Amino acid sequence: LAALIALVRGVVDLRRTLAREVLGPELSRCVAELPLFEALLAFCELRIGAEGEVLATATPELAHARAAQERHRHTFVSALDQLRRQQGIAAPYTLRRDRYCLPVPVSERRLTPGLVLDVSATGNTVFLEPFAVVELNNGLAEATALARAEEERVRTEVAAAFHRQRDELLQAVATVARLDATQARVLFGE
Repeated sequence: LAALIALVRGVVDLRRTLAREVLGPELSRCVAELPLFEALLAFCELRIGAEGEVLATATPELAHARAAQERHRHTFVSALDQLRRQQGIAAPYTLRRDRYCLPVPVSERRLTPGLVLDVSATGNTVFLEPFAVVELNNGLAEATALARAEEERVRTEVAAAFHRQRDELLQAVATVARLDATQARVLFGE
């Protein structure tokens, strides 16, 4: 989607730039053949960022889902940090299998009851999800899933907008290629 948005932005910019120039009949025809993508570009830029990320402002539902996700994350991290302090675990929490957990030396594994999510490559550390925070982690996972689902819905919506203008996009690419070839001939002639 980011590449398609960049293409559309390029066509809009090219059309604006050439519209300010005095052109011959062939170039004027080419510019006239460039589709008007301003509305498509505005639609996409409200939803997708420069790196292809879905913007939090894409939909009210996504803004709400991300806010809920952040609230869950904050609550969970606070509880996990408190548990770390109580258990005397110096290492910071980490992420394994999309779940937050604590790296605990194998020798201290029995001191922190929880689910083993992973074991380090050396076998000296286990990554535990303490039982005390499982439900908080579940809430975070659910909030994250809701945000991801809304992000996917936004991506699908943007992809559908591009699909509806497929023919215009193909025409724009062909026209830009002709303009590029014309510019190459002019530069070669110079």
